[in-house]
Amino acid sequence: MDLRSQELENQLRAAEERDALKREHAMAHYKAQLADLEKKGRARAKQEMARLEEEMARLKDETVRAEKMARIKEKIAQAAEDTRETTLSEYLKACPGFVFAKFETNSALMSNGLISNPARRRCPHRLESWDNFLEEQRAIMGTLLSSFPADTRTFMNRAYLRSRGEVIHRRRLTIAEALGQILLDFVAEPVTAIVESFRDVDDITSAFNIGAGIAFKTRPHTLAEATRGAAPARPKSPDDTKFRPDHIYAYRRNSSDSNEKTMAFIIEYKSPQHLTPPHLRLGLRPMDVHEEVAKRNSIPPEKEQEAYFQYHADRLAASVLTQAFDYMIQAGLTYGCVTTGETFVFLKINWTHPITLLYHMAEPALEVEEHGENSLCCTAVSQVLAFTMLALHSASQPAHGQDERQRAINRLKTWEADSMHRSPSDTGRAPPPTSSAHEPRTYKGVDRSPRPFLPPNARVAKRKAPVGHQQGYRTGPGARAVSPDCGGDYAEPEIPSTPTPPAGSTQTGQILPQRRRGDSGDVGGSTDTRQYCTQKCLLGLTTRKVLDEACPNFHLHRRTDQEFRRHPVDHTTWLGLLRKQLAQTLDDGVVPLGQQSAWGIVFQVTLLEYGYTFIGKATTAPFVPDLAHEGEVYDHLQPLQGIHVPVFLGGVDLREVGRTYYYDIDVRLTYMNLLSWAGRDRVDKVEKVKSKNGVFRALQALFACRVAHNGERVPNILWNEETETAMVINFEQATISEWC
Repeated sequence: MDLRSQELENQLRAAEERDALKREHAMAHYKAQLADLEKKGRARAKQEMARLEEEMARLKDETVRAEKMARIKEKIAQAAEDTRETTLSEYLKACPGFVFAKFETNSALMSNGLISNPARRRCPHRLESWDNFLEEQRAIMGTLLSSFPADTRTFMNRAYLRSRGEVIHRRRLTIAEALGQILLDFVAEPVTAIVESFRDVDDITSAFNIGAGIAFKTRPHTLAEATRGAAPARPKSPDDTKFRPDHIYAYRRNSSDSNEKTMAFIIEYKSPQHLTPPHLRLGLRPMDVHEEVAKRNSIPPEKEQEAYFQYHADRLAASVLTQAFDYMIQAGLTYGCVTTGETFVFLKINWTHPITLLYHMAEPALEVEEHGENSLCCTAVSQVLAFTMLALHSASQPAHGQDERQRAINRLKTWEADSMHRSPSDTGRAPPPTSSAHEPRTYKGVDRSPRPFLPPNARVAKRKAPVGHQQGYRTGPGARAVSPDCGGDYAEPEIPSTPTPPAGSTQTGQILPQRRRGDSGDVGGSTDTRQYCTQKCLLGLTTRKVLDEACPNFHLHRRTDQEFRRHPVDHTTWLGLLRKQLAQTLDDGVVPLGQQSAWGIVFQVTLLEYGYTFIGKATTAPFVPDLAHEGEVYDHLQPLQGIHVPVFLGGVDLREVGRTYYYDIDVRLTYMNLLSWAGRDRVDKVEKVKSKNGVFRALQALFACRVAHNGERVPNILWNEETETAMVINFEQATISEWC
């Protein structure tokens, strides 16, 4: 190789080395730049990541706060909803949701105790299904919901109802007394509040004539306990503190005066451990109660489970309904109810055929589940409310009087004393697995929505119902009257005035009787205008003296001979005429005054033939000896009669003329003392001075006759304007001393 070539090759190699070095430097620089960029990128990325993480944390905190605020707002809204008053529809829905949903029993505490005692009770000839009950219920609820302002909030809030439901949850039903209190708190109280709100709604008050509302009470009449079963030994006074453990009495308040009440219906409640839904599902069926149940002596063997359970179901249902039926007949009631809290059996007597008892069984909780959106009419409170409105309307009508009740009783058979029913054995408590008793009565397929209400201006013209027919209302085109007893087209009922004591009555009464049937124009019918005979008149009757021309009934006493001045009959004949009259009627001429003493009920009594008007004090069988003793004291005080004590006209044993006066539930009056009207306990200022002096003179006169009253209380000393003397009454506890 020549020198030149060698040199060129060296130059080329040097150039290549320089280029390689440059590339190496460039690559190093590039890598350094990349490393720097990567470092900066990581830092920026880290910063960005931190920023993003910070932003995410901030957003998360805001989201949590927002969600928390949303939850708080939701709770506030729910609390506001729960604590604000409810509308009628909301209230009816809330009551079962928060109260009856927690209604449970403790079946482990069941016993074989006595469930009902139909002994010596009148039993219905027939039990029949109340077929149009649900249609009546729909019509009533349609009227109520259409007439009451839908947006009016006046009822208890949901929070209150929920807390009360917790009370039931903690207090399981083990005894009838607990059930009674729960029914009062969670059925009677809501119904009372709702009916009270209805008083301001004209369409409702005119359709149902609800008066001053409804009142529920649990205490029986003070004389009721003593008339249950065999007569007890003579007590010193009736026990007003006893509590009847299985009854709630519903009264129509006739006015704002709490004492003016008319019984509307009775609720009899039974332990749900003993009277179970399966028993009622099988036992409530059309039957001849006396022939198929009361008289039956044979009991199927326990191994025949279906027959054995059916036997006990029949006995349970029939005995419980017989007891309720007998109470309804006594009180002249059209409506009644038997309940265990879980089930309600609504009852009706059609008084045109009073030997038949109609029934409808309701299982509210299960009906609500079955009917979903149309369940408003199915709730327990809704069903009792509709029933109450029906009964209130009935209670505003003329009552089924004593004579009508007696005619019904005379047609009825009695459940024998040895037929009372106790809780069955374990085999009879639960139905066999294949029994239809497991299937609840939910009335599937029946429309339970409220029936549309016909506005008042669309109703047909008012017309008077036939005598003896209750008037009703219609709730839609072509609809039947709500009460099957009612006839004709829509008519607002014409209510007779309440019988009241004439001016100068004695004590404030407790409960006014149901209104009497009959023509107010007949003798004894216009009871609120009768005046009492004078002391001189009635004293003259007992001593066969001349008539008292000052007596307001003077013209009636002598109507056989306008010139005759003596009493038309002697006292013995007079008593005979009165007994004959009382045997024929306890309605005409016999007016309950809503007053009572410790031992008796006070009436205004009129001998219709001659117009003698006086006081009758009647009592129950256990206290007949007390009134007989009182009569003996009056006889002893004959010199003071008409001056310091009333004139005693004798006594009448109603049993001797084949009658009993059914004054209240289990208050069967059998004996009556007859007395002149003694006076009144309210006097003006001038009379007060006279009254104080008169009381002293009256007590002195008793002392002079060796009589110790032993009950010198204000209600037993009245002021008589006619004689201007104080008159002492009520001598049941009086004693006659032997000293001279």
